[in-house]
Amino acid sequence: SSPGNVVAKDPPPLNTEEIQKGSFKNAVLQADLIVSGNIIGQRYEVVTVVPPKPAGDTTGNATGRLGTYSDNVTPGKFVYTIFTLTVEKVIKGDPATKQVFVKVAGGIIEGDTIQTPSGWYFRISDKVMLSLHREAGNIYTLLGSNSGGVLWIQGSAMSTAPLRDIIGRVILTMKANNIPITLPESEWPPLIEPVAPVQRPENKTSLVPEPPKKSP
Repeated sequence: SSPGNVVAKDPPPLNTEEIQKGSFKNAVLQADLIVSGNIIGQRYEVVTVVPPKPAGDTTGNATGRLGTYSDNVTPGKFVYTIFTLTVEKVIKGDPATKQVFVKVAGGIIEGDTIQTPSGWYFRISDKVMLSLHREAGNIYTLLGSNSGGVLWIQGSAMSTAPLRDIIGRVILTMKANNIPITLPESEWPPLIEPVAPVQRPENKTSLVPEPPKKSP
């Protein structure tokens, strides 16, 4: 190439340690479903949690016991947002999956917006790749805490790599752990097989020769 021209280079191959990184590996291995697709809708679900009554209490009145008999569950109203996700690719799970509902903490109660610090919120038309845990029927939750179940989201600062690279990384992780891959091989992106980390040679020391002595 001529001086001054920038030559594009392929990214360095991912090594075994990179492929097997804890949080990403867990998101792949523990998922019931890994899919990519588009967020097309949302609705809210409000759940009211009441404390259990103590044994032998038949009054049916829990007033005044909120702090005492909560049994590690904080009573009150909790809101969730149920996002509708149309599926484009199924990497892990039922290949017939065309649409799922993704339940995340946070939403709107009586006009007030409530979003939990550990929740993840999407926008309509977001293009995403998610690692999901089946809660019931066609309703799923994100696997792991915080953004653990969000493997890729278009336009996000956490998703600088293109989607095909993340799909490739998921496939490599599944291959390395003998997990059946749902996505047809004809639809796989080019894979960069993991390589072992380069072993650096041990440092060796050698004697520095003494400078020649001057004649008297």
